[in-house]
Amino acid sequence: MEAKNTSMSRYRSFLLVGVIFVLFVSLAGFTVKFVELDRSQKKIQDLERSLMELKAAMNIDSVRQYNIQKIMRIIDQYNKSMPSSTKYDIADEIYRLSLKYSNLDVDLLCAMITHESAKTWDPMITSQAGAMGLMQIMPVTGVFLAAEEGITWTSAEDILYDPIYNLRLGARYLSALIDMYGLE
Repeated sequence: MEAKNTSMSRYRSFLLVGVIFVLFVSLAGFTVKFVELDRSQKKIQDLERSLMELKAAMNIDSVRQYNIQKIMRIIDQYNKSMPSSTKYDIADEIYRLSLKYSNLDVDLLCAMITHESAKTWDPMITSQAGAMGLMQIMPVTGVFLAAEEGITWTSAEDILYDPIYNLRLGARYLSALIDMYGLE
């Protein structure tokens, strides 16, 4: 009987060790799975955040592209002979300036250029009074604005007939005038 109890005791011990081993392995497996799940959730959160940032960037780029296309269509109305690359550069600069100056927008800048260039959108236009370029800046005013904008003044022709420089100077000047006198 005692041998039977000893063998039962051994059997119970082996069974207990087996159960403990299975529980330990199961617990270790669950722990590993939990850690993997936690890592996966963090990766998913990172991917979702990246996706949101990408969507925001796409929206910003969509707005930018919309405005650039809009400006290029306006330029086309008045100056079909302007090279496409110049149109794009001008449109891109107008869009950038509308972001730089909170009191200017694409429509106002385009209306200003259309009016000031006598509906030509010709970067080389000069008025009878001597105002030059798309935004019709007088050379004396241009010297002052170039210094404020950090543009090295070489000559009126070099700076004021360059459409990008002319736009930068004109936008700075228009923004300052709107700040000073208001816009109605």
